Amino acid sequence: MYFGPVGKDSQELVKYFEEQGAPMEKTANPAEAMLDIIGAGSQKRVGPRDWADVYLDSKLYQENLKEIEAIKEHALANPRDEGKVLEYATPYMYQLKQVFWRTAVSSWRQPDYQFTRLFQHAAIALITGLLFLQLGNSVQTLQYRVFSLFMVAVLPALILAQIEPFYIMARGTFMREDSSKMYRGTVFAGAQILAEVPYSIACALVYFLLFYFTAGFQTGSDRAGYFFAMLLLVEFFATSLGQLVAAVNPSIYLASVWNPFIIIIFSLFCGVTIPKPQIITFWRSWMYWLNPVTYVISGLITNELEGLDIRCEASEFVTFQPPNQQTCAQWAGEFLSRSTGYLANPEATSDCGYCQYRYGSDFFGNLDIAFSERGRNIGVVVAFIAFNMVATLIAARFLRFANR
Repeated sequence: MYFGPVGKDSQELVKYFEEQGAPMEKTANPAEAMLDIIGAGSQKRVGPRDWADVYLDSKLYQENLKEIEAIKEHALANPRDEGKVLEYATPYMYQLKQVFWRTAVSSWRQPDYQFTRLFQHAAIALITGLLFLQLGNSVQTLQYRVFSLFMVAVLPALILAQIEPFYIMARGTFMREDSSKMYRGTVFAGAQILAEVPYSIACALVYFLLFYFTAGFQTGSDRAGYFFAMLLLVEFFATSLGQLVAAVNPSIYLASVWNPFIIIIFSLFCGVTIPKPQIITFWRSWMYWLNPVTYVISGLITNELEGLDIRCEASEFVTFQPPNQQTCAQWAGEFLSRSTGYLANPEATSDCGYCQYRYGSDFFGNLDIAFSERGRNIGVVVAFIAFNMVATLIAARFLRFANR
């Protein structure tokens, strides 16, 4: 029907049809108007002749024939070196740049996808922060601090459910363009990974601001900074894991089947729902260490509780009576030298009050986690993220799943 330049605002296309006796209205969409003119739209064809025949009799067709002959002559005069035949017409980085930009624009034009994710983070952070509003330093609030940190482990469940459909639907476009050798599978996967980075940062920042200071956690730059860094890595990990699950499954349904299993593993074997010493030996020997959430939670717990002064409420003290008019410190001194905690009234001779914890580190001392391992925990989570990304790229390179 037409083969030539479209022009800015379809001016060249409009001009061609006007010259052939089929003008378009100024307010019409050129693409829809063109379809109506040739009879491929919702209206009857304009004119008595088939528009393919009109094109064959046009000046534009003759110009195209001349250009084809010129291209042939140039090709014959400058034969290509057949020694090196490229699989793709453009370099790898050019492909990545173009596909990434298109993916970023596509994501931006689907606000429901990213806004839902952002809203969920804000809602969970705000509700959790208000529920554990300005936690104190009592023994009971130690457990509350751990529970509030455990909510970070819930985030991957939400992210997986959103990332997988988006990735698989985008793969439908890639499958069409891959058959034309437009760009590599690794370019598609890499663009999907990069396009999620700004939204992961935004979600982590919103969660951090709404939760951390509301709950009354330690405000030192090293403590708050570590929390935000680990939270950001959780976002990257969940995103990369969701893309990996989607990359190795042919449909949204099959990808979603994996999610309950993954989330249960994350929740049960991270050392919070079941403390590490109480996990059955078989699971503790390998599943506990293979769980990435283990390193997230242990890092966050030690980061928050290390150096935290504990002050028991009146109801939390264990009261005892020392014999022979001894002071509380005299009677319990040897016990305190081998145990954690402190005495509320060490010089008293009756109604001695014992608090089982003096510092937050006393609380996690028996859980086989340490403040000194914070850096290691960060490194392990980064390693999990790298594994997910590499595996996603490999799956995109070698697996060719069509949407079903």
